[in-house]
Amino acid sequence: MPVAPSAVRVRAATRLAAVAALAVATGAVGLGTAAQAATPSPRKVPAVDLGALPDLPTTGAVDINSRGEVIGLGQESDRAWPHGIHWRGGRIERLPDGANVVRSINQAGQITGIEGPVSRTNGFVIPPGGALVGLPFLPSDQNESGLVVGTRYPMSNLRTVAMTWFRGHLRTLTPPAGYAVSIATGVNERGQIAGTLEADNGGSRAALWTDGQWTVLPLPPGADKAYASDVNDRGDVVGRTDAGLQYNPTIWSRGRALVISDRTGEATAISNRGDVIGYLESSDQRHAFHWQGGRLTEINPDGTGWSDAVDVTDDGLVVGNTSDNTRSRGFRWNNGRVEFLGALGGADSYASAVNNRGQIVGAALLPDGQRHAARWNP
Repeated sequence: MPVAPSAVRVRAATRLAAVAALAVATGAVGLGTAAQAATPSPRKVPAVDLGALPDLPTTGAVDINSRGEVIGLGQESDRAWPHGIHWRGGRIERLPDGANVVRSINQAGQITGIEGPVSRTNGFVIPPGGALVGLPFLPSDQNESGLVVGTRYPMSNLRTVAMTWFRGHLRTLTPPAGYAVSIATGVNERGQIAGTLEADNGGSRAALWTDGQWTVLPLPPGADKAYASDVNDRGDVVGRTDAGLQYNPTIWSRGRALVISDRTGEATAISNRGDVIGYLESSDQRHAFHWQGGRLTEINPDGTGWSDAVDVTDDGLVVGNTSDNTRSRGFRWNNGRVEFLGALGGADSYASAVNNRGQIVGAALLPDGQRHAARWNP
């Protein structure tokens, strides 16, 4: 499971793009019982302006830990390369040079991200109280112990491979025999790492790294490929399985694969309680979903358009974003109740992360159209 500060950290680039734009047998298919789409409440959650720096007037928050420390991005303009920012103790701090695209902050305050703008293949970690350390891979997740996981995407003839960093030590997660590529996407507090292996023949399989070795996860009937997105502290893995051109959200628990829905989609994150979030697609729509204990709920706050879930807490609070083609708004969903996240006097808001205290961060528009990092309290 991703680090507890933002109870679950979505694997895909959804979060970064948001800020920039502001008992089942092995392989059995067990479709969740579809619940009625959530109906929104008219209440809006007021936004708190986190502010900006004089030379970085455009800001957006990316992550928040359980102590309320926030990291995000600052820009001179919407087209400028971003720079990392840290909000703590009521102060806004510019992160060291090289800390351009921040990705996560854990309870201890360790920050990970991507270096730039020269390199698109290297990451960084800033340990608590320490200096920026360059990484030869792109971090995707970290846990509370400070274990950072990610993937090296080489510019030369080196192969793509999963890697970790822990207290100054690098490790390569070499793919097993028959596989040429390993990719790491999530890590839990036990040090188990969810990822994807690509075979010599091009096939992809979801996998779990435990005690120094990869375990290939089973395919459900009819599937020929699988990709892992996240893992919780129980070792449950979520992702997707493909059958030709069709792909479906899937969970692996106790060595068994369970397809969550027969609709096209993907599971992107899972809480320690087993709350799964992701998206479902049709020909012209994409909607967020929540699944727990066999019950599938489609979350479509606007009734039309699209929605995405970006994070979930250990008690099942889901945060995400929705658009009705006229405006974009962040939302929070809990047990069927939806509340929109208010802006800062402008029209739009966007959620990026939530911690286990229910504090949400993201970005919102000011009356003049400027974008600032924002927080929404429980």
